[in-house]
Amino acid sequence: MALSDTDMHHHRNRAPRRANIVLIGFLLIGGYYLVTEHRAHLVGFLPLLLPLGLCLGMHFFMHGHGHKHDGSATDTAPPEGGSMQPPSQGTLS
Repeated sequence: MALSDTDMHHHRNRAPRRANIVLIGFLLIGGYYLVTEHRAHLVGFLPLLLPLGLCLGMHFFMHGHGHKHDGSATDTAPPEGGSMQPPSQGTLS
């Protein structure tokens, strides 16, 4: 019996979903055992999360939400009464 195109399409799509469900199940079980067996280590690590969270929060909110490292300065406006040109360098005689 030959399978039609729609049957092959449904058969191909079912395998990745089943594999994802199995992978998620294994990760959940492994995560549960990891947390229960190493709870003492995790509790000792909790005080370090506060400074780490504060540093990351300050970096994110004080420096802006996106960094532009390409050298373009699109968000800067010229100062009042002046231009964006750097001061001219005089020649030394």
